[in-house]
Order: sequence, then structure tokens, then C-alpha cells
Amino acid sequence: MKKKLIISCLAAALTTTALIPTSVSACTRMLWNTDSEFVIVGRNEDYFSASAPTLVKTPRGIERRGSVDDNANAIEWRTKYGSIAAFANNRFPMDGMNEKGLTARTLYFDQGEIDQVSTSDDMPELDGDHWVSYVLDNFATVDEAVKALESVKLVAIKGGYSYSASPKHLSIADSTGDSAIVEIQDGEVKIFHGKQYQVMTNPPNMQTQISKAKERSIDVNDGTFQILGARKIDSKRRNIG
Repeated sequence: MKKKLIISCLAAALTTTALIPTSVSACTRMLWNTDSEFVIVGRNEDYFSASAPTLVKTPRGIERRGSVDDNANAIEWRTKYGSIAAFANNRFPMDGMNEKGLTARTLYFDQGEIDQVSTSDDMPELDGDHWVSYVLDNFATVDEAVKALESVKLVAIKGGYSYSASPKHLSIADSTGDSAIVEIQDGEVKIFHGKQYQVMTNPPNMQTQISKAKERSIDVNDGTFQILGARKIDSKRRNIG
């Protein structure tokens, strides 16, 4: 039986920024999961400022808390799985993979709002800078992570101050090719779970991406697809379905 593999292309986040004009903000996450024995997920970083990424290895057994706000009803946990992640500006993990092959990454979400939170106040809080850590530390599959995220209050940005990479949205993938994308829209958490969710860009929201993807039919025999409008590289034109 072939060993299932998942590859997270962290190097793309380290090299792409210098190749794109600074006026462009079009980060993209893409998942290739058509072969369940060889799953590849990667992202780039086209952002107006450098994130000075560093690779951080996290072992099992580390105690963590889901908010920097001491007054918050934050979720707390101890790492179950070891992981390696790329941290932005030594502040938060933007991309990583754990020992079970589960990957998680956040991109800037143009349509999110600063300090936006999910509507339930009875749940423990998990702020955006800790989403990746929480997923990698605790879960082996996308299904496990999605079920757990439904039981916490997701906050779109750290308490106390804003940062240029917030608000964020989250993408998750595992070694089976399963995928999920999590967004906070108008104070409500939207989770899109399934292998069909292969692409995430800064804007638009997932509902719009799904709608646009239907307009771009791909010929499975020769790989051709319709080009809509002028050829550009912004986020809205990167999702081809």
C-alpha cells in the first residue's frame, strides 16, 4: 500500500513577494487532491510588505492559550501533535503542517472586518493569530478540526491592536485530500468543508468564488478554460475552479 503524502510548499511564501509589484495584494492557497495517494497543498505571499518569516518547530506537550487578552474567556490547550510552521514577523503562524500531515494556513481576508467575532458569547474565544496553532496542535484530520472549530468563538483579530495581515481567513487540508475553508462574514462563521474547496484567495468570499468558478468551465480532456475579461493577477481572477 502506498504511503499517502502531503506536501506543504512553505518555500513559496518565502520567495514570491519580491517578484510581484508592491501594489499587488493577491495571496493564493491551492490544493491538488485529485490523487489520494499524493496530495499537494501550497500557498504564495503577494503582500505589500515583507513578513520576515521564520520556521518554528513546536513539540508535543506545550501549553497554549487562544488569546492575548487576559480578560478574554480564551480556550486553552496542550499540544497533542508536533508541528513546523512559518511565523510572520515572529508573531503568529501563517502556514504549517503537523506530524499527522494536517496543514493549516491563513491569508488576509479583504472582505473581513477588524475585531469581527462570531456571534456566540458562550463559547471560549480563539483569536485569528492562534487559528493555525490550534488546528495543528490538536487535530489529525480536517473533519476533527471542523467539528472543534464549531465549538469555539472565532475572533477575526487579536485583542488590543490591529495588524496589517488581519482580518484573516483559514484553510485546512489533510493527507486524504479533504479540505475546509473558514471565514467570518458579518459576524457569522462560515465553514466550507469538502474536497472541492481547492482554492482560497484574499477576496472574494467563498460564495462568490464558487459562483465565479461555475462560469469558468474547464475541458477535462485538454485542460482549456475560458478567460473572463483582461488577463490580470489579482485575487479575484486566480480562482479558476
